[in-house]
Amino acid sequence: MADELRGRVALVTGASRGIGRAVARDLAAAGLRVVAVARPSADLDALATELGSAPVPGFVVPADLREEASVGALFDELDARAGRVDVLVNNAGIARQEPFVDVSVEAWRAVLATNLDAVFLVTQPAVRRMLAQGAGDVVFVASDAAIRGIAGMAHYCASKHAVLGFARALSAELKASGVRVTTIMPGPVNTTILRAEADRADLPQPEDVAATVRYALTLPRRAEVRELLIMPAQG
Repeated sequence: MADELRGRVALVTGASRGIGRAVARDLAAAGLRVVAVARPSADLDALATELGSAPVPGFVVPADLREEASVGALFDELDARAGRVDVLVNNAGIARQEPFVDVSVEAWRAVLATNLDAVFLVTQPAVRRMLAQGAGDVVFVASDAAIRGIAGMAHYCASKHAVLGFARALSAELKASGVRVTTIMPGPVNTTILRAEADRADLPQPEDVAATVRYALTLPRRAEVRELLIMPAQG
């Protein structure tokens, strides 16, 4: 357990499944008070039970981060129950795979609303609080799609390229403020984002990404992991 992390408050989005759930569990085990956010589901309810019995008990907040009012209510609850936010892990996202010529305006907007607009809506109030505190960490879980093109995923790649540009600009703006910005870019990971089941033992697991997030957070404040690409070791 990293003693320097114990007691910090971490807000983790998209926390009900996959990478987000693994990050929430990992940080809770490391002694952070985790506030896990996702849309209402049985998975989020199960995570609430886990976090409630963590070394430093955390809690969940059901929210649709695409809606400004929902984000405002989230931060009202976070302020009331936790009083601060030291870490933001922007993990919420969706992926769709379809030929570009078949992408509807609705599908394009849905991907950008979740993968980009929601990131802005959550990050701005979190950073305001971190600046007032004089320190904090913002972690973006992007994708290797932030630095390459993937056939059939034009909307997803566009959103992740935008997230990387946003993170780079934020890092430059917050330099010397005490707020660090890290972008984690996983390649293929064994999650259900495009499949009904997570069944690939040969791929990096969500827990591997979670360990990487925790590593970035445990570095001395003099160091900042700005961008990190995670790829399968084989293939």
